[in-house]
Amino acid sequence: MELRTNGFWVIGGSKSIAKLIHSCVRCRKLRRQRKSNEWLSSLKSALKPQLLFVYCGIDCFGPFLTKKARKEQKRYGLIFTCLSSRAIHIEMLEDLSTDVFINALRCFISLRRAVRQLHCDQGTNFVGARNELREALKQCDAKTLEVFLAEKQCEFVFNAPSASHAGGVWERQI
Repeated sequence: MELRTNGFWVIGGSKSIAKLIHSCVRCRKLRRQRKSNEWLSSLKSALKPQLLFVYCGIDCFGPFLTKKARKEQKRYGLIFTCLSSRAIHIEMLEDLSTDVFINALRCFISLRRAVRQLHCDQGTNFVGARNELREALKQCDAKTLEVFLAEKQCEFVFNAPSASHAGGVWERQI
């Protein structure tokens, strides 16, 4: 490009530079179009003053080594962050399986009332819990379930897999 500013023209220079930029991974990442912040629109409702823990962000952290008798065991933490007040609630998990997560979610809901939205990353335990809850809802009686879940329906909102920055509100609490 310096040649061009001095009055010289390189034949096929633009095409060579375009080819170079297209083959360079770093250049392609820097020049790509930015994705819209879809997760931001789902968080707007959570920013209004609400009851505690109506809109939550959740994440797992750990492991921590604990002793039971003479045996050391791994334990994990599950943090629930209220998106309107930044209050936190922590549950202990025995492992990162879906069943243990669902039990912790039940304990949380029994203490803090029903949750309208749970924002989380694409952890396998979270995705598995969403799928298991959907399967359980399909097997239940639809009419009685609609009456029960009219106020207590819980929706999982997942961050994009490559957007680790999207969960900053609850990641920062860890």
